[in-house]
Amino acid sequence: MKREIYVYDTPSEDGGKLTVSIAESFGRRVSVRAWHGQATSRGWKSWGGWDGLRLIVSRDQLENPRKLIVEL
Repeated sequence: MKREIYVYDTPSEDGGKLTVSIAESFGRRVSVRAWHGQATSRGWKSWGGWDGLRLIVSRDQLENPRKLIVEL
């Protein structure tokens, strides 16, 4: 089953960026899920590490909105 997920970049704690999707909204703050892997024809291939990590961030930290199409 293919699914379109809206993802964003947000700063990580190590100075890089994480690709995240919004899981829950709390007004100006959101709970996000990190996506660390690759969309393949067979589904999502997790690279482990922080894939699936949940964070709370300010909505204004979300940049570069785009669609990620994954098969789950």
